[in-house]
Amino acid sequence: MKSLWLGFSTCFWILVFMVFSPISAHAAIHPPPCDAAKEVKTDFGCIKTDPVGFVSDFYAIGLSFISGVSLLVIIYGAYLILTSQGNPDQLKSGKQAIYYAIAGILLAVFGFVFIQLVGQDILKIPGF
Repeated sequence: MKSLWLGFSTCFWILVFMVFSPISAHAAIHPPPCDAAKEVKTDFGCIKTDPVGFVSDFYAIGLSFISGVSLLVIIYGAYLILTSQGNPDQLKSGKQAIYYAIAGILLAVFGFVFIQLVGQDILKIPGF
């Protein structure tokens, strides 16, 4: 029963990351044209050349990368737990992998929230 629940929870997190990923599938299939004066076309899409826009685009790409890698680590951790067969070391390794993957996502998201809070709301940096 526990392994069935873990399989369903893994599928749930896969769907959550696919739906809430900053880069949508529609934008990857039909990319909008770049504004030649303000953007540069790359494999990741149009990236802005002004510093504030570049950092926001870079962070969105980085957050997508972090969420993708952590999704793979969560799947790997679930695999370790499902195949542990009562081995406490392997079970512990699987739990740690899932824990650290979720902690990494939370650190990345809350880091962005913290920067927005300090930069925009407290210091009121223009263009931030």
